[in-house]
Amino acid sequence: MAAVDSGATSLARSICEGLGTASPDSQFAVGYYHLLGVIGEERLRIIVLLGTDELTTSEREHFNKGTSLLRLAAEAGIVDAQYVFGLVSNVSQNANVHVENRAQHDESEKWLIRAADADHPQANLLLGRRALPFAPRFGPFIEKPAYERFLIRAAELGVLDAIDLLKRIEETAAAANDPSTLTPVEKRNLAFDLALRRDPTPPKAVALMKAAADEHNIEAMLTMARWNWPEAPSVAQEYLLKAAEAGNVNATHGLGELHACTGNVKEARKYFVLAKKLGHAVAALSIEELDEWGIDDWSCQSVL
Repeated sequence: MAAVDSGATSLARSICEGLGTASPDSQFAVGYYHLLGVIGEERLRIIVLLGTDELTTSEREHFNKGTSLLRLAAEAGIVDAQYVFGLVSNVSQNANVHVENRAQHDESEKWLIRAADADHPQANLLLGRRALPFAPRFGPFIEKPAYERFLIRAAELGVLDAIDLLKRIEETAAAANDPSTLTPVEKRNLAFDLALRRDPTPPKAVALMKAAADEHNIEAMLTMARWNWPEAPSVAQEYLLKAAEAGNVNATHGLGELHACTGNVKEARKYFVLAKKLGHAVAALSIEELDEWGIDDWSCQSVL
């Protein structure tokens, strides 16, 4: 979490607590001090990642005081407060429920956008990263393409990371339009960049991944198998066979999964046994489950 004002901590120490009626600048300074000065940046990173269940009793008191004061300052128009409050207001109770709390996410997004629209460089960079083809899709507050304006603005404000990322977007687009000079690994990586978190997978990404697989890149073969399952099992099987023949044990086990899902117990057991001989970590368990339970309730969400 980037520092906002090096003087915030020293200012906070000179202000009394209970700042509900104090100036917005003072509210921000003390709120910031509670989070960064007391809890500390490293601990706060862990809390943002794992949730407020990680807070100690003392830290929770400072966290609650800090966020309350930051909200007051943000509502009063302090741009740095809007940015910091936007960062911490999306912290959930624990990591398992983080992605489910849409209202909390939208509250965070609202404050980050306010800060970005007021030309806060880091807020623009943070939101702008979501415009990248390899970034996860956020919503429903704002559609992914709309984030591009934030990345452009961050670059205009002189943020070097934003300038580099815009260059990467341009290079990605150019390479996608003319992939003839790319190696199989580069084609696979570019396909991932174009496809990640997109549903359905863009045709250009599929074409690049197929080209990498046809040039004997095993990871691309496995990816093509994943992308074609369960809609096109014969195509998935083709790529798994190629990867298995190239010595990939996960593909061998995947062929067992595929045959179990398509009703061929004999072939499923053959590939599970072969995968076990090759040292696959869960092949023995697959054989045991196949022999004991059969394939009626076999999980077929994925073959890898």
